[in-house]
Amino acid sequence: MTKNGALSKRLNAALEEGGLSKRDLSIWFGRPYATVRMWIEGVQEPWVVWKDDIEQKLAALEHLIRQRKSLPIPPSFNHADRRGLIERLVRERDLKLPRARASG
Repeated sequence: MTKNGALSKRLNAALEEGGLSKRDLSIWFGRPYATVRMWIEGVQEPWVVWKDDIEQKLAALEHLIRQRKSLPIPPSFNHADRRGLIERLVRERDLKLPRARASG
């Protein structure tokens, strides 16, 4: 396992500035909670084949947080409302991010 200080710092900043939870980030990245928790804690970094995808998704999240439109999530949001908001933002993000194309 390797430490990834830069990614961990960015994820922790997103948690704080976006009013997000680790579960929210798990939904945002489409990865298991335990995996995202390891990234947040700086214990492990994403598998090499995921790095570009994770970087794009994190940059999109940081942009949303800077815009201050949908994030930070208000503390009054319940679990279902939080999940619904994050899933909506993921759908919007996925319409904007380029998709990897398979050669063939």
